[in-house]
Amino acid sequence: MKEYTNIKADDFCCIGAVLETILIRNKYTNYSQYAIINEFGLTIPKTAKVSEKINNITYSDDPIDWGVKLEYDSLNNFFNNEGIRLVEEYISIREIADYSFELTLRSISFEFDVVFGFDYGRLYNIPDSYSVGHVGIFLKLEGDNLLYLDPGPRNYGVRKVKIDDLYNAIKNKSDGLWVIKSTGHNTV
Repeated sequence: MKEYTNIKADDFCCIGAVLETILIRNKYTNYSQYAIINEFGLTIPKTAKVSEKINNITYSDDPIDWGVKLEYDSLNNFFNNEGIRLVEEYISIREIADYSFELTLRSISFEFDVVFGFDYGRLYNIPDSYSVGHVGIFLKLEGDNLLYLDPGPRNYGVRKVKIDDLYNAIKNKSDGLWVIKSTGHNTV
């Protein structure tokens, strides 16, 4: 299993924490979740409180909007603008059939970092959190289960879930897999 320094996310900052975790593993230590969040912007409910280190904030009452929204190629633009020798390849869940999700995960090189976005409420069957997006870092498969690194803040640490449950939670969020690799690699 890959070794990571798991960064605990502040509320609504899971993407920033996951990216900081991956950057540290790849020897880029100058980036905090806050700097990353400020680069992309954060949407939160009007009643939420976040770290004063975050200054690129918009507000919405719709849970679908909360967090960081990454647009097409925004990670690659960030990496390029910052001189980070990483590249992200996105695989939409729509491109992966139900029966091939596990095979897709197995086919991705162990050297690469794999982030997945999913519907937190659906994965953990929490109706109040349906449609709330979250991310995790894929660690390994164990039988019918998948281990992933959760940046929290609620369920911080290594989590074990059913592969099929995660697939469905990714589908519910219409998200996918973000494969992050050094620029010296060309294929998943």
